[in-house]
Amino acid sequence: MASLRQFLVRVFAFPAKEFFEILRQPRLVLLLIVGPFAILGLFGFGFQNEYPPLRALFVVPEDSALRDEIIRYATGPDPRLHFVGLTENEFIARRHLRAGRLDLVVVTPESAYEDMQEGEQVVFTIYHNAIDPAETNYIEAFSQLYVDEINRDILREMTRQGQERSAEAQAELLAARRETQALRAALQADDEEAVQEHSEQLDEHVGALGLAMSAIASWLGNVEDTPNDGKGGERSVAEMEEQFAGIRRNTEEIRTADTDDQERRLDALSDTESRLAELESLLRDFRRVDPHVLVSPIRSETQTIAPIIVDFTAFYAPGVIALLLQHLCVTLAALSIVNEKELGSVELFRVSPLTAIEILLGKYLSYGLIGGLLVALLGAMVVYLLGVPMLGSWTHYIIVLFGLIFTSLSFGFLISLASESVSQAVQYAMIMLLLTVFFSGFFQSLDWLRPQVRVISLALPATYGIRLLQDIMLRGQAAHTQMTGILFGIGGVLFIGSWLWLRHALGQQ
Repeated sequence: MASLRQFLVRVFAFPAKEFFEILRQPRLVLLLIVGPFAILGLFGFGFQNEYPPLRALFVVPEDSALRDEIIRYATGPDPRLHFVGLTENEFIARRHLRAGRLDLVVVTPESAYEDMQEGEQVVFTIYHNAIDPAETNYIEAFSQLYVDEINRDILREMTRQGQERSAEAQAELLAARRETQALRAALQADDEEAVQEHSEQLDEHVGALGLAMSAIASWLGNVEDTPNDGKGGERSVAEMEEQFAGIRRNTEEIRTADTDDQERRLDALSDTESRLAELESLLRDFRRVDPHVLVSPIRSETQTIAPIIVDFTAFYAPGVIALLLQHLCVTLAALSIVNEKELGSVELFRVSPLTAIEILLGKYLSYGLIGGLLVALLGAMVVYLLGVPMLGSWTHYIIVLFGLIFTSLSFGFLISLASESVSQAVQYAMIMLLLTVFFSGFFQSLDWLRPQVRVISLALPATYGIRLLQDIMLRGQAAHTQMTGILFGIGGVLFIGSWLWLRHALGQQ
């Protein structure tokens, strides 16, 4: 019993020592408490959830037929694009881009309108000077979306004009239907002269109808083009041409067939009426549908099954807590034993009744209490002052933080035992901080890392802390058993390693 009491006294002597050491530095205490909260608050206040508008200068020939259309698109209500103006000199535009006065230079080909009329694809060349991969990806995605929208606007305008001109097609169609009725009456009356006259007039109306409905054929070629073989539009236009060709064959057959073969002539006339009815149905559908639906028949709506929609402040808050807590514990522990070496305290430990396990447990307890108090204050301020949601259990939250503190201290003590000086320990702690920033999933998902590099992530305490805290705070889930077990397992292995190393070091002294 006495030995147990002595063991506890020696272990708990370290928390008092470390607490008084920190309390003698009030600025350090203030920095440890207020600093992380201030950093997170400033990040949430200063972070913009969107890229600033892209400054774009368009290089367009003076006589380009698309000049007015480009101005209309570029000066639209889209806040993501800031229209700087038009120029004909690409060299000057690219010089402004290189100097940082522009974000984009959009070069329009000289024969853009002519190429479009001939059915060729027009290529707009977009130059930028970004070196940030995220910014480059944003510019490329924005450019593609903007070009897609321009394509849809052009198709909508073409369809609208086609619908306006479809009145001509409707008039010719009605005239052709009247001629078929008159032609049937002439056939039934066996009036060959009237048959020839109405056949010729029907053929003229059908020809005019074919020209008037060219807009419909163009529309069909655009909206029915399939990505599989690229021939959907060609088939639609071919079908329409086949209808008109069939009507012409029928009228020719009515004119040239033997006058005694009335049945054959009536069959040709019935086929003509059927083809005209089909064209009339297509024309009626074409005029009735909104141009937006014609060229954009499908749209998407995104929905989330997450319990809440979080902003960037709330999303990064668990990561900031995990990152700061790991760095704090690693740094405190990394400076602990190396400080004892420089002060000569290790010599005293060697001749004292203290054992390696007592020293290590005392320091774990000391810095664990300090880290726990600081993270408790930081967590309370994040939740109740910044409004970051806590959807999960506080119990799971505390368990994860305990595992994070324990494993981070284990890393720190190993660094302290491996270091020969304070500056060396600080350098090791900074290297671990850099590794954590880039490989823990703090800024980007671990899925973006190659499997060979992801091994580094699996060894960092913050990797597990960030994922677990996000699931608890923002998804309302319980702490993942396997990940929590791995976190504690890493800490336990490092604890045993630190104990064996410290016992060996005390024995050498």
